[in-house]
Amino acid sequence: MRRYPMSTLYNMRDLGGYPTLDGSVTQFGRFFRSDCPVAFSAKDIDRIDAMHISCVIDLRIPPEIKESPSFFANRKGVDYHNISFITGNKSPDCESAIAGGYLKMFEDQKAIVSILHTISNAEANVFYHCAVGKDRTGVVSALLLKICGVSDEDVIADYQLSATYLHPMIIAYKREHPECSDWVGNSKPEYMRDCLKMLYEKYGTFEHYLQSIAIDTAIIRQVRRKLMKP
Repeated sequence: MRRYPMSTLYNMRDLGGYPTLDGSVTQFGRFFRSDCPVAFSAKDIDRIDAMHISCVIDLRIPPEIKESPSFFANRKGVDYHNISFITGNKSPDCESAIAGGYLKMFEDQKAIVSILHTISNAEANVFYHCAVGKDRTGVVSALLLKICGVSDEDVIADYQLSATYLHPMIIAYKREHPECSDWVGNSKPEYMRDCLKMLYEKYGTFEHYLQSIAIDTAIIRQVRRKLMKP
């Protein structure tokens, strides 16, 4: 299963089960991506506890967190980290700017290095989220899957699932905000495809991109080891 049907979450998913270009596969039950977990039912808490999550990364900015604190912020036994991107904290002005906004998040060296360093040091499983689990969370998911050698097609497929799972939330939002553009809330495959295309055009390969952010190769190996099946 890639999606976890929690009663208070729309978009909690697993990065497991994706084949890699070297013939391996990503491991289930290690990395969880999600929309913001403000509260859980008692049944949900039992399920969360069984997932052995030791590290939570909240990608939102402080004002978002103040308005809707994460369930994990004061959770005993969990290391909670707030790592915000410089960009990506609000919707772009136009649809054509989405892919470029994702590239800017990939190039936010401070945030990316901090995220990977935090994951590499996690004692057990990792849960990361933003507000709805689509854009900031989508970029981090793409980063982690590419580090493991997952194909662009599967990275894009993982990204585009968000609009399907968030559909009830998006419909409710547009009902309250009829003035918003039709593309708001979408996770069209071309958004991530165009972002990866721009990344390759600028850096040549994903490996060259990683070199550009000056991340320690030992951290990359550790992140890959955590997500890959032995």
